[in-house]
Amino acid sequence: MQHPKHILTITYYLSLLSAIIAAMIGYHLTYQKGLYFDPESQISINYYTAVLWYVIITFPLSLKLFSVAVKRLKQIPDDGSREHYYKIYGILRLTVITIGLIASIIGIYIFQTKHLFWVAGICMIGIILCKPTEKRINADLTPLTPTEENSEDSTEEN
Repeated sequence: MQHPKHILTITYYLSLLSAIIAAMIGYHLTYQKGLYFDPESQISINYYTAVLWYVIITFPLSLKLFSVAVKRLKQIPDDGSREHYYKIYGILRLTVITIGLIASIIGIYIFQTKHLFWVAGICMIGIILCKPTEKRINADLTPLTPTEENSEDSTEEN
């Protein structure tokens, strides 16, 4: 079976490429076509609020759910399904964070609001934190030893 690093690396760079494309589309719509809204309009405020809440909720949730999923993956036998599920979970985590990044970049241009720079920065930090490396993937896919399983059980009980 193909190592998860290949597909996750492709997904990682596609998410960065989609952010660049979103910036190009936002620039084109705003400065070439003249499509923009007043930053104080109700639609602008609603969009900003929706993107902000999306990032506030999904960013930590996706990181936590990925961490929990990796802990569960360490407990299943290694028959090839561990790598398969790891790829799926990694792609989902990157996709959820990338959606927030694209929405904030488009909003920066169309709604002429500078507040979304912070949201886009948070999403970029999240994508950088999710960069797949060989060392991290191998550590995530290494099964737990019996002593590590016992120490996890004792810390969960406390």
